[in-house]
Amino acid sequence: MLKETKKKPKGRSKIDHSVQDVIPLYYRVYEILRKEIERGDFPENTPLPGEQEIAVRFEVSRVTIRRTMLLLEEADLITRFRGRGTFANPAAIKTDDATNYSGFDQNIKDFEETTKVELINSQTVTLPEWAHEIIGDIGPVLEIEYTRRESHQPFSHIRVYVPEPEASKLNIDELGNRTVTTALEDAGITIIHMDQRLTAIAADPAEARHLGLSEGHPLIRVRRVLFDADNRPVQCVEATYNPEFFEYRVELSREKRFGGAPQWVAANK
Repeated sequence: MLKETKKKPKGRSKIDHSVQDVIPLYYRVYEILRKEIERGDFPENTPLPGEQEIAVRFEVSRVTIRRTMLLLEEADLITRFRGRGTFANPAAIKTDDATNYSGFDQNIKDFEETTKVELINSQTVTLPEWAHEIIGDIGPVLEIEYTRRESHQPFSHIRVYVPEPEASKLNIDELGNRTVTTALEDAGITIIHMDQRLTAIAADPAEARHLGLSEGHPLIRVRRVLFDADNRPVQCVEATYNPEFFEYRVELSREKRFGGAPQWVAANK
């Protein structure tokens, strides 16, 4: 649950703390409600909860919620009617659209529908060093290792690390083609932002074997840490992609946001 007071959790790095500092609380609430509106949690003919009810839900002040509702209205996600309540705009409900994040490199719904997962292993391990450098020590994590295939050709090898209590919400046998991100959100864990880094590497023997390539073949490596509304890391991912099947694409537009200076941001499709 979101809190008005900011307290640095034990074991977090300075990087993590700075990320928390630059994300206003009202905007973190906005991101949660935006995603709920877009996936149809609030049908067009059903009013959203009132400001006081939302404030109680997130344990924040009504002033914070008023700023959140203003953002939702400016984004044309809601319409407020005096005496009737606040309603999600029909055009904002994207129940058939793919889950997406600004700059997120995979269209999750498309991946789930057009590719097949081959589970390699799942076990409890310690967090890998690269993730530890970003978020510090968070104790044992569940590692899920698998490949994704398209037309019987593996194009990505993925290791996902999930801490407790999030790991206990996952049923490996029921994952199927779903991403772990989807499974976590289906379990009620809302992902707000991520730290993502891309690198070009050469395939080592293990990666070459998993992807059906020769050793030294060029690969794209993506490492990301996903955070929930409380700025808690709930998933670390290391994925390698065969560049013959994978392209990283981000469309950017220059626009003025929230009354501040113009920024480069991911364009909405």
